[in-house]
Amino acid sequence: MDILDLLEQLHQDEAYKKWKTTHERSFLAHIFKMIDDLNQDDFQVGYYNEDDTITTFLIAPEGIKKAYSDGIFKAPGAKILKLEEHGIKLSMAEALAKAEKFQTTGHEGFIPIKIITILQNTEEFGQIYNVTYISPSLDTLNMKIDAATGEIVRNHCSNLIGREGNEGQNPE
Repeated sequence: MDILDLLEQLHQDEAYKKWKTTHERSFLAHIFKMIDDLNQDDFQVGYYNEDDTITTFLIAPEGIKKAYSDGIFKAPGAKILKLEEHGIKLSMAEALAKAEKFQTTGHEGFIPIKIITILQNTEEFGQIYNVTYISPSLDTLNMKIDAATGEIVRNHCSNLIGREGNEGQNPE
Protein backbone atom coordinates (compact mmCIF):
# COMPACT_ATOMS: atom_id res chain seq x y z
CA MET A 1 0.00 0.00 0.00
CA ASP A 2 1.21 3.50 -0.81
CA ILE A 3 2.24 5.49 2.28
CA LEU A 4 0.04 8.50 1.50
CA ASP A 5 -2.97 6.22 0.93
CA LEU A 6 -2.18 4.45 4.20
CA LEU A 7 -2.13 7.78 6.06
CA GLU A 8 -5.37 8.88 4.41
CA GLN A 9 -7.00 5.63 5.51
CA LEU A 10 -5.79 6.27 9.07
CA HIS A 11 -6.98 9.90 9.06
CA GLN A 12 -10.50 8.74 8.11
CA ASP A 13 -10.66 6.20 10.95
CA GLU A 14 -13.00 7.09 13.86
CA ALA A 15 -10.57 5.87 16.56
CA TYR A 16 -7.81 8.06 15.11
CA LYS A 17 -10.14 11.07 14.82
CA LYS A 18 -11.23 10.66 18.45
CA TRP A 19 -7.62 10.34 19.65
CA LYS A 20 -6.49 13.33 17.58
CA THR A 21 -9.09 15.64 19.23
CA THR A 22 -7.20 15.27 22.52
CA HIS A 23 -3.73 15.15 20.93
CA GLU A 24 -3.79 18.11 18.54
CA ARG A 25 -0.06 18.80 18.93
CA SER A 26 1.05 15.20 18.37
CA PHE A 27 2.78 14.65 15.04
CA LEU A 28 3.62 11.81 12.68
CA ALA A 29 6.99 10.39 13.71
CA HIS A 30 7.37 7.06 11.89
CA ILE A 31 5.81 4.31 9.82
CA PHE A 32 7.05 0.81 10.66
CA LYS A 33 6.65 -2.37 8.65
CA MET A 34 8.11 -5.79 9.34
CA ILE A 35 8.18 -8.14 6.40
CA ASP A 36 8.04 -11.77 7.44
CA ASP A 37 5.51 -14.60 7.25
CA LEU A 38 3.30 -13.18 10.01
CA ASN A 39 3.28 -9.45 9.18
CA GLN A 40 3.02 -9.12 5.40
CA ASP A 41 0.11 -6.67 5.39
CA ASP A 42 0.50 -4.87 8.74
CA PHE A 43 1.81 -1.35 9.32
CA GLN A 44 2.46 0.55 12.55
CA VAL A 45 2.09 4.33 12.40
CA GLY A 46 3.62 6.26 15.30
CA TYR A 47 2.78 9.76 16.53
CA TYR A 48 5.04 11.69 18.89
CA ASN A 49 3.24 13.18 21.90
CA GLU A 50 4.24 16.20 23.98
CA ASP A 51 4.81 13.98 27.04
CA ASP A 52 7.71 12.28 25.20
CA THR A 53 5.72 9.15 24.32
CA ILE A 54 4.71 7.60 21.02
CA THR A 55 1.14 6.55 20.25
CA THR A 56 1.03 3.73 17.74
CA PHE A 57 -1.81 2.78 15.42
CA LEU A 58 -1.85 -0.69 13.89
CA ILE A 59 -3.17 -0.82 10.34
CA ALA A 60 -3.98 -4.35 9.21
CA PRO A 61 -6.39 -5.96 6.73
CA GLU A 62 -8.81 -6.50 9.64
CA GLY A 63 -8.93 -2.76 10.32
CA ILE A 64 -7.26 0.00 12.33
CA LYS A 65 -6.75 0.11 16.06
CA LYS A 66 -4.89 2.30 18.50
CA ALA A 67 -2.31 -0.16 19.72
CA TYR A 68 -0.51 1.58 22.58
CA SER A 69 1.26 4.65 23.90
CA ASP A 70 4.72 4.04 25.21
CA GLY A 71 8.04 5.65 26.09
CA ILE A 72 10.50 6.44 23.34
CA PHE A 73 13.62 4.48 22.45
CA LYS A 74 16.16 7.15 21.49
CA ALA A 75 19.71 8.22 22.21
CA PRO A 76 20.13 10.79 25.00
CA GLY A 77 19.63 14.28 23.59
CA ALA A 78 18.20 13.00 20.30
CA LYS A 79 15.17 14.79 18.90
CA ILE A 80 12.10 13.16 17.41
CA LEU A 81 11.43 14.99 14.16
CA LYS A 82 8.14 15.32 12.34
CA LEU A 83 7.74 13.11 9.29
CA GLU A 84 6.53 15.48 6.57
CA GLU A 85 4.04 13.82 4.24
CA HIS A 86 4.86 16.18 1.34
CA GLY A 87 8.51 15.06 1.47
CA ILE A 88 7.68 11.40 0.84
CA LYS A 89 8.22 10.99 -2.90
CA LEU A 90 9.33 7.35 -2.90
CA SER A 91 6.82 4.61 -2.09
CA MET A 92 7.73 1.91 0.38
CA ALA A 93 7.63 -0.62 -2.49
CA GLU A 94 10.15 1.49 -4.45
CA ALA A 95 12.42 1.79 -1.39
CA LEU A 96 12.27 -1.96 -0.84
CA ALA A 97 13.07 -2.56 -4.53
CA LYS A 98 16.16 -0.31 -4.23
CA ALA A 99 17.20 -2.20 -1.08
CA GLU A 100 16.76 -5.53 -2.84
CA LYS A 101 18.78 -4.36 -5.85
CA PHE A 102 21.58 -3.22 -3.53
CA GLN A 103 21.48 -6.53 -1.64
CA THR A 104 21.50 -8.66 -4.80
CA THR A 105 24.32 -6.74 -6.49
CA GLY A 106 26.72 -6.41 -3.61
CA HIS A 107 25.64 -8.82 -0.91
CA GLU A 108 24.36 -11.81 -2.90
CA GLY A 109 25.15 -14.27 -0.11
CA PHE A 110 23.03 -12.35 2.36
CA ILE A 111 19.62 -14.05 2.44
CA PRO A 112 17.18 -12.27 4.76
CA ILE A 113 14.57 -14.08 6.84
CA LYS A 114 13.09 -10.79 8.02
CA ILE A 115 13.04 -7.23 6.68
CA ILE A 116 12.33 -4.25 8.93
CA THR A 117 11.46 -0.91 7.36
CA ILE A 118 11.00 2.37 9.23
CA LEU A 119 10.10 5.58 7.44
CA GLN A 120 11.42 8.35 9.69
CA ASN A 121 12.93 11.81 9.76
CA THR A 122 16.47 11.93 11.17
CA GLU A 123 18.74 14.83 12.02
CA GLU A 124 21.62 13.31 10.06
CA PHE A 125 19.89 12.13 6.88
CA GLY A 126 16.48 13.80 6.76
CA GLN A 127 13.50 11.70 5.74
CA ILE A 128 14.61 8.15 5.05
CA TYR A 129 13.46 4.61 4.72
CA ASN A 130 15.62 2.80 7.25
CA VAL A 131 15.66 -0.75 5.85
CA THR A 132 17.27 -3.61 7.77
CA TYR A 133 17.65 -7.16 6.46
CA ILE A 134 18.19 -9.83 9.13
CA SER A 135 19.71 -13.22 8.26
CA PRO A 136 19.27 -16.57 10.07
CA SER A 137 22.69 -16.05 11.70
CA LEU A 138 21.55 -12.59 12.95
CA ASP A 139 23.74 -10.72 10.49
CA THR A 140 22.18 -7.43 9.43
CA LEU A 141 22.38 -5.32 6.32
CA ASN A 142 21.06 -1.81 6.94
CA MET A 143 20.36 0.70 4.18
CA LYS A 144 19.21 4.29 4.68
CA ILE A 145 17.30 5.37 1.57
CA ASP A 146 16.35 9.00 0.98
CA ALA A 147 12.52 9.17 0.90
CA ALA A 148 12.56 11.90 -1.78
CA THR A 149 15.36 10.87 -4.14
CA GLY A 150 15.72 7.12 -3.59
CA GLU A 151 19.47 7.46 -3.05
CA ILE A 152 21.04 5.01 -0.60
CA VAL A 153 22.81 7.51 1.64
CA ARG A 154 24.39 4.95 3.96
CA ASN A 155 24.70 1.20 4.29
CA HIS A 156 26.07 -0.89 7.10
CA CYS A 157 26.61 -4.58 7.82
CA SER A 158 26.80 -5.90 11.37
CA ASN A 159 25.76 -8.77 13.60
CA LEU A 160 23.12 -8.53 16.31
CA ILE A 161 25.26 -10.60 18.69
CA GLY A 162 28.28 -8.37 18.47
CA ARG A 163 30.49 -9.32 15.54
CA GLU A 164 32.01 -6.31 13.80
CA GLY A 165 30.53 -4.94 10.61
CA ASN A 166 31.45 -2.45 7.93
CA GLU A 167 29.90 0.77 6.78
CA GLY A 168 29.60 2.53 3.46
CA GLN A 169 28.14 5.73 2.13
CA ASN A 170 26.65 6.65 -1.22
CA PRO A 171 27.07 3.28 -2.97
CA GLU A 172 25.34 4.40 -6.17
